[in-house]
Amino acid sequence: DRFLGFKAAMAHYNIDIIDEYVLYGEFRTKKSYEEVKRLLSNNSIENPTAIFAANNRIAEGVLMAIEEMALRIPDDISLVSYGEIGLAQLVEPKLTVLQQDPKTIGEIASRILIEKINGKLKGGFKEYIIYPEMYLGDSVKEM
Repeated sequence: DRFLGFKAAMAHYNIDIIDEYVLYGEFRTKKSYEEVKRLLSNNSIENPTAIFAANNRIAEGVLMAIEEMALRIPDDISLVSYGEIGLAQLVEPKLTVLQQDPKTIGEIASRILIEKINGKLKGGFKEYIIYPEMYLGDSVKEM
């Protein structure tokens, strides 16, 4: 769903998605690090100007790869993360993040569970869309 949202936003702003820039970090730090390092080492294409990490583990891998390649955020590559990374207060520059509200997610999940237990949930499931909040940091370069 996050990738579909990303694609929709890119289409809305008439920005082409370059297939070589779409990486699959499997929501894991090590895999993301390896994929971004491979991308940044590929001399046949230009480095991307920005990376959107679909979760905090991916963002951690991206940060590690960018640092190892001696690149700087946001001067060389902007970074936005879906979810705050661990020890975010130690990361400079401060990341721009889309943050979910775990309290709201928990409240809705528990309400659905109680409805299910009480036999009030009809149709097997309910779908809720909870929009994240964006917290602007210093990790995106103005263009």
